[in-house]
Amino acid sequence: MGRTLPQLFQLLTELAEADSNLPQALRAHFAFVEDRLNQPASAERDRWFRRFIDGELVGSGWTEIGTVKLGDVITRVTPASNGWTLNGEKFYSTGTLFADWIDVYTTQR
Repeated sequence: MGRTLPQLFQLLTELAEADSNLPQALRAHFAFVEDRLNQPASAERDRWFRRFIDGELVGSGWTEIGTVKLGDVITRVTPASNGWTLNGEKFYSTGTLFADWIDVYTTQR
C-alpha cells in the first residue's frame, strides 16, 4: 500500500521525536532510492525496486576518514580471485549496521 510524501515526512517527524537517530539512520537509504528513481528504466533498476519492496535497506560507506581533500577517495576496490577486495576506512556510516546493502564510495584499482 503506497503512501504520500507528506505522510512519509510525518512519519519521519514522529520517529525523530522519539529518537533523532532513527530518521538519520535512513538517510542513506532514501538517497540511494532517489538515485535509482532518477536512473533510466533497466533490469538492474527493477532488481533494486524489488529489493526495496521486500523491505531491504541500504546503508552508506561514503565519507572518507583522515586528512582527505575534497573529492579524493582513499578507499579502493580491487579484483581478487574470489570476487573483489575492499580496502579503506569510512567515517560516517549511520544506519549501516542494520542495512542489507552498503553503498560504498570507492575508486577501482
